Amino acid sequence: MTNLNLTSYHLSRMLLHCDSNGIAKVIFKHNAHDQYDPETKTITINKKYSLRTQLYLLLHEFGHHCIMKDQFLVKKFYNILDRDPNNTLSEQILAIEEEILAWHFGEQAAKVLEIDLSGKYYQVLKSKCLKSHIKSYRKVIS
Repeated sequence: MTNLNLTSYHLSRMLLHCDSNGIAKVIFKHNAHDQYDPETKTITINKKYSLRTQLYLLLHEFGHHCIMKDQFLVKKFYNILDRDPNNTLSEQILAIEEEILAWHFGEQAAKVLEIDLSGKYYQVLKSKCLKSHIKSYRKVIS
């Protein structure tokens, strides 16, 4: 089985996992922002990326869904649902913490589905995404 087929297989398994865990819809669309909408329980993934990247981003966005299913975490992160560069430093750190936690929940889903994340590619993507979130805040990065 080639890597492409392996990725397609795991992406299909992840889509089934999303469906069985309360995700209403997963949309793959060009020029879209990767995001989870808690009101509609919809995940949107930018289709311009490779299948492997789409899979990893889907895992991450599924992690946001997991956060929203936990009332303690919802209360903890509620104040930072609106991402604003002018948020207080505490709110910005909470937002970054939520992003890291979403990656963690995605990694747990990958473990259940036997998706190997041990390669460098996953860690580089995770780091780039986290760096992008950090840089979006003026007060965290000077």
